[in-house]
Order: sequence, then structure tokens, then C-alpha cells
Amino acid sequence: MAASSHCHPKVAIPLSSNFAASDFLIILNKRLNACRNPLTCYTPPMTKLEKIEESVAALSDAELKRFAAWFADYQWERWDQQLEQDVEAGKLDNLADQALADFDAGRTRSL
Repeated sequence: MAASSHCHPKVAIPLSSNFAASDFLIILNKRLNACRNPLTCYTPPMTKLEKIEESVAALSDAELKRFAAWFADYQWERWDQQLEQDVEAGKLDNLADQALADFDAGRTRSL
């Protein structure tokens, strides 16, 4: 079904080398979503993040509290995994060497 010319408001689309494809998509989306006839308009599918945000916003207070506790635990688990990967990859070796050098030089104190 072809959209009639009155369906879409005029939106200027600049044609310059500095104009990013993402800018074009934003303008196109605004133009298409401004359509008066929903049968001829296109709304892009929601991203995963948008779906999550919408789902979280629809939670009851009790569900949100439970989700927040789960998510906090999940974040700590991910942080622990990343730390383990960084240790295995040697990314913290310089820090460990510096700490040992400071200890050997007497630049530390007991906790």
C-alpha cells in the first residue's frame, strides 16, 4: 500500500558528507512516526534495551524490589568475573609488583 503524499510532514534531510547515517535514521523515524494513518506508517522494532526498560517500568513495587536485588547481585558477579579475567590476563601484575615494592621499601602500614 503506497502512502499518500499528505501522510508525511516535510522534513529536510541534509545531504552533506558530515551527515551520519544515524542522523538520517533519526530524521526518517520522526518523519514516519508523524504519519496520520497508522496503516501506512512504519515503527521500527524495539531494541533489547527498550524492551527491558519497558518491562522494568511495568513492574509492581514488590517485583521491582526483587529485580533490583537480583540485578545488584548480577552486577557483582559480572564484576568478579571481569576481575578474574583481568588477573589471569596479567592486567593487574604491575599493581601487584608496585604493592610488593612498597611493602619491601617500608612504605606501608598495618591495617
